[in-house]
Amino acid sequence: MWQPWEPPPTHHPGAALDFRHGTPALAEFPVARWRQSMHDAYGRADFAALGYGPAEGSPTLRTEIAALVRQSRALDASPDHIMVTGGATQALDILVRMLVRPGDVVVIEDPSHTVLRQVFGCSQAAVVTVPVDEEGLRVADIDACVRAQGHNPGQVKLVYVTPSHQFPTGFIMSERQRRGLLEWAYAHGATVLEDDYHNEFTFTADRLPALAAERHRDTVVYVGSFSKTLFPALRIGYAVLPPHLELGVVLAQPGILFPQSAHGGGHIGRPPCPRHPIDQCALVHAQVTGHLGHRFARLLDDPHRPRAELRIILPPLFRQLTPLKSLPSRYEGILILGWRRGCLRRGTPGRLC
Repeated sequence: MWQPWEPPPTHHPGAALDFRHGTPALAEFPVARWRQSMHDAYGRADFAALGYGPAEGSPTLRTEIAALVRQSRALDASPDHIMVTGGATQALDILVRMLVRPGDVVVIEDPSHTVLRQVFGCSQAAVVTVPVDEEGLRVADIDACVRAQGHNPGQVKLVYVTPSHQFPTGFIMSERQRRGLLEWAYAHGATVLEDDYHNEFTFTADRLPALAAERHRDTVVYVGSFSKTLFPALRIGYAVLPPHLELGVVLAQPGILFPQSAHGGGHIGRPPCPRHPIDQCALVHAQVTGHLGHRFARLLDDPHRPRAELRIILPPLFRQLTPLKSLPSRYEGILILGWRRGCLRRGTPGRLC
């Protein structure tokens, strides 16, 4: 049974700050510009745009996504290998149904998002956690962690990672661990699922390439979303598939759900329907006209602003929190993790209470 993993946004007048992870600066979203894009999309819509639309998503949006990941993550992807979904979580759900069978093993990072056990647990696969450190997932520990849970490393079919900004620690996977993970996955016949949940939130001049941009020999699936860069209610995500995962085969998986409604409903028995075609057209318009670029420019105009503002406006909080790690010179992402003094469990690296 699907359950929400964080409370809905609330508005607090005055100087109250929202510390929930994964929530972008909604108050700064250019609503008027988005309204223009929606108006343009409805003005161009014909009767076909009022239907379900292609299961793989709008061809124009897939082309724009290909251009976006090429520019932001050096990922050269063909639009024919891009699948638009109703959010990144639906992309994960579809890929799990495609790649994982009962009795298989799925490896996830420790710590990681609580929703992952819900998504991967639906496959009746065993979910094994592997700790992270300052270099990201400890690839050398995968075999031992899997065996410790009574499984064979050869049963691992999927390894889930957030290499560009590990959730929730913020660590960036090192080149050594990236190469090691790709080699491990290829040797074991496993697929690496790269979740780039924050994508454009990079506060340095040089951009970190996606793991999928490496020479990975078709072992990496890249998943992204517009929930953090635009707004969560948009519910548009995407997956960049390696050539051997054909879109038609992926979308034909039985039991795939439509995107969840606000009441948790869904429809089973037909290919997944990504967000309404008109929403996709509006997103294309926003991308083509530069509205998205304007949004990113406002958020990323000063690479030192995120760190400076936190240290100016939150000194009482920083006195109560011990940072997990001082902010690195190459800081990426939209969150910083800390823990209250005395709240870190001794002898359990990576575990927070």
